[in-house]
Amino acid sequence: MGNGKHTLRWGIVTAAVGLALCIGLYPIGWTGAGERFLLGFGPWMLVGLLPLFFGLGLVLVYVLTHEEKKPSAKPPVAPDEPDLPAR
Repeated sequence: MGNGKHTLRWGIVTAAVGLALCIGLYPIGWTGAGERFLLGFGPWMLVGLLPLFFGLGLVLVYVLTHEEKKPSAKPPVAPDEPDLPAR
């Protein structure tokens, strides 16, 4: 995996963990602890937002730096075709 796919893979995993933490921690804002914060967003949301945006950044790095492989000019020979001797 030398073509940057590991960056994409870790970005997706990190963003998914961050999103799961955000979803899991959001209800804290609707308890007594989050009454003074707008829409229930408080400092505890940083635990999920940091990995979420770090993962999205890794995905963005992959998208911006990934180069598509160009097809070769010579089409590949099918494996079942016998090689004919040159005349």
